[in-house]
Amino acid sequence: MTTDQIIQDITSKDISRIRTGACEIISFSQDKTKVLPLKVYRQLIIDKTNGLDMGGAFAPNKRFVDYALEIIDFHASDKGCPCSLYSDYKYECNNPNRERDKSNISISNVIRIENKWIDYYICKCLKCEQKFQAFEREGHYMWWEWKKV
Repeated sequence: MTTDQIIQDITSKDISRIRTGACEIISFSQDKTKVLPLKVYRQLIIDKTNGLDMGGAFAPNKRFVDYALEIIDFHASDKGCPCSLYSDYKYECNNPNRERDKSNISISNVIRIENKWIDYYICKCLKCEQKFQAFEREGHYMWWEWKKV
């Protein structure tokens, strides 16, 4: 998805397209070169999504836009390694397996409960070597809580 396509989606006022655009930003949150072109659209995103009822039964769907904006702000202010986005911004859908597949982290171990269910992953950022425990949780949907080690 190009920057123009993302902006068209996230500013469309169509809830499904807004979420698609926001999730695209989230998917490349660790790649500053893809995020920085979006910073000039930050206020437009806020203006076009402000006050929209985006729904969400158990968790507000507005969190996708909010997290996308946090990612843009993070990279625009050059706050350090983007791996801190995993734990600092409380977004629950950073799947460690997908982050590993994108070469953002390595997973050195998977800790299981009763040798069945995943409790947490032991991860390391491939940029700065920060270690994390990514706890796998399930309720209405699968989610992960990242904690720095």
